[in-house]
Amino acid sequence: MNDKEKIRILEDEIKRLRDEVITWKTRYEELKNCVEIINAERLEEAKRQREFLYSLLSKKEEE
Repeated sequence: MNDKEKIRILEDEIKRLRDEVITWKTRYEELKNCVEIINAERLEEAKRQREFLYSLLSKKEEE
């Protein structure tokens, strides 16, 4: 195997690795967005539950 072939093989490997990095970065961003959405949904649910519990407490105090 001559130097030109070795260089071509290495360049191909570098390109493949770059593509793989882009793929993993894209997957990471997608998962990060999913986590942010889930956290926002959980926060909203916690707020609703807190408001509900406060309303029950208020009703109980009025009795």
